[in-house]
Amino acid sequence: MKIRALTTLAVLLATATGACGAWAQSAQVIVTPMVGYRIQYDDNVNNTGEADLEHRLRPGVRLDVNTERSKNRLQAELSLYRYHDSDNLDRTEQDYSLSSRNELTERLRLNLQGSYEDDYTISKISEELAETTRKTARQRLNTSARMEFTVTERNLLGVTYGFGATDYERQDYVDFEQQSLSVDWTYIWTERFRLRAGTGFSWYDNDYDDGSGSYSDRSYTAGFEYDLNEIWTWSLNGGYLQSNSTVDRPGLDLDKDGDGYVGSSRLAWEYPRSSGYLEYARDNTVGLSGETLTRDRFRLRERYLITERSLLDFEAVATLTESDGSIKDRDSVYYSLRPTYEYRLDEDWTWELGYRYEFIEDKVAEDDYDRHKVFTGIRWQLPQEW
Repeated sequence: MKIRALTTLAVLLATATGACGAWAQSAQVIVTPMVGYRIQYDDNVNNTGEADLEHRLRPGVRLDVNTERSKNRLQAELSLYRYHDSDNLDRTEQDYSLSSRNELTERLRLNLQGSYEDDYTISKISEELAETTRKTARQRLNTSARMEFTVTERNLLGVTYGFGATDYERQDYVDFEQQSLSVDWTYIWTERFRLRAGTGFSWYDNDYDDGSGSYSDRSYTAGFEYDLNEIWTWSLNGGYLQSNSTVDRPGLDLDKDGDGYVGSSRLAWEYPRSSGYLEYARDNTVGLSGETLTRDRFRLRERYLITERSLLDFEAVATLTESDGSIKDRDSVYYSLRPTYEYRLDEDWTWELGYRYEFIEDKVAEDDYDRHKVFTGIRWQLPQEW
């Protein structure tokens, strides 16, 4: 999968740069090497009840290629985790990402996104699915392409297609491929108020060790975005969803329809010293065992500039997941609080000191875990324009 993923990202980048001539002589090219080191004390490593010290070294590089009509970014990072005692949790992870924004004509825009992760489930599954897992290798690819067309000065039309694939090393975890297609319309009512409506479809093909399955849905949504003033912006979007789940495995033959609601809301602010947002999103996704999960996610982010060199970064996250019980009964919650202090030593070096609290509750198993983490680290980056 890794070769296919990196090839896909390369094709996306070539498409974007080729469409807008990003490699022309007028292009601005910036190469930024990066490296960061963090040492962290965890009083409950992966919810095993054991405390340990974690060392993380993260080198990387970022490439920006910009023209008057195109902005492209490609980034690659390598994360090496080493533990003082729990060497069975030592691991090396890779992250690659691509973003590209292009104005093809005065009315037509093309935006591309792509990411590939070669990581382990103990890094991110808690926040994504409100679940604790053993160390399992995972490879994940996500890509999307969006075309935006300005029909009139007040009417905008967008079409988005997405493709993704996830593979797990453990056989009892379900590998899957996913596709999505959506069409949306935006009407600019005033300079501060915009109306939106759309419809979307998604498909999941699940690959069980002893069979196959699928999930599909279609949604109809409407909403708005309102600039309350020069500082505050509020958006709200919601609608109705119809779904279908199938499973073909020995002892389980399932074909089930369902419905529900999906939506999102975001309140954002931008002061001279303070910026952040509060957001909520509800969607459906596939769990580790192939079960259909209804997921509610909340996130609060605030960055406050104390001085020209120092800032306070605070993040709070909550994830709630629940299944219908057809394949596996799930009802879980995850909470996280993370305050971090950052101090810019100079233009290239930044020092950080932070704390993180996590809590996971499995209501079906009537079990819960919490953990405290204290960390400090230093980051370096040096942009070089060519």
